[in-house]
Amino acid sequence: MIDLSVIIVTHNARGPLSLTLESLAQARGGLELEVLLVDNASTDSTVEMVRERFPWVEVIEAGGNLGFAKANNIALRRARGRYLMLLNPDTVLGERSLEVLVDFLEQHLEAGACGPKVLNRDGTFQATSKRGLVTPWAGFCKLFGLSRLFPRSRLFNRYELGFLDVDKVHQVEGLYGAAMMVRREVYEQVGGLDESYFMYGEDLDWSHAIQRAGWKLCYVPQAPILHFKGESTRNSSVDRDAHFFEAMEIFSRKWLRLSSFERFVVDGGIVAARGMSRFRRARLNTQLGVLFALGGALAYLFKRSRTLLQLLAAGML
Repeated sequence: MIDLSVIIVTHNARGPLSLTLESLAQARGGLELEVLLVDNASTDSTVEMVRERFPWVEVIEAGGNLGFAKANNIALRRARGRYLMLLNPDTVLGERSLEVLVDFLEQHLEAGACGPKVLNRDGTFQATSKRGLVTPWAGFCKLFGLSRLFPRSRLFNRYELGFLDVDKVHQVEGLYGAAMMVRREVYEQVGGLDESYFMYGEDLDWSHAIQRAGWKLCYVPQAPILHFKGESTRNSSVDRDAHFFEAMEIFSRKWLRLSSFERFVVDGGIVAARGMSRFRRARLNTQLGVLFALGGALAYLFKRSRTLLQLLAAGML
């Protein structure tokens, strides 16, 4: 039986993908491995390159840009491995990373999924390797920079669990879809990724679903992986910011049980963060960005004020 199915989704990421596949060939160790690559209508000859240089990779042409969740689900349905791994096309695996993660799941039967220690190209730690439960407070601290100002704080950095030792195994509440290994039993129990997400957020959504099914999620630093963050989407025409904030809205409405007032505040915060993001992307000064963000939030609050007043009058808040 196949030990591990590695699933890669790509869209115009030919350059970094070749490094990923080369590292996979070196990292397979004694594992019986299959690699399934779903190509989301690349126009940079990705498919031709893979078929010529890496004939052991099963290529699935999606026929269009289906997004991350839907494309992964296509491969998950075909995968035959005892373990299933989502892997970005801009990663480089450590020599024993795959074996370490498989061994961890073999030895910790309570763990439904695990993730490695993800590093930047310069060897620094990517904080999204281990994440906490997404709550309105954790999201606020992340979006408005408090987690960056106080990276080791239990109060201000719940999202990236900055207070945990990055060199020790930990139970966490969210894994990173750039490199995430899941038991087949878990996939069969909870299903695949939620296809409401185009890109971003589907990994946290899946993590949450796995935990609600009674499984633990674990961060395993003994399995290092390099992630050239952003390389897999550099040549994509997709509006990443738009999909990021869309993912936030989907997640909050699906999983966060909020009162009407809390929902009102969370939605306003997303509007404000979206405004700040637009100005950062346009490289305008911070003061203008803050003003635009506040303006967006106030416009949203004004738009919803009638609803809020009605709820207050009805005693629902």
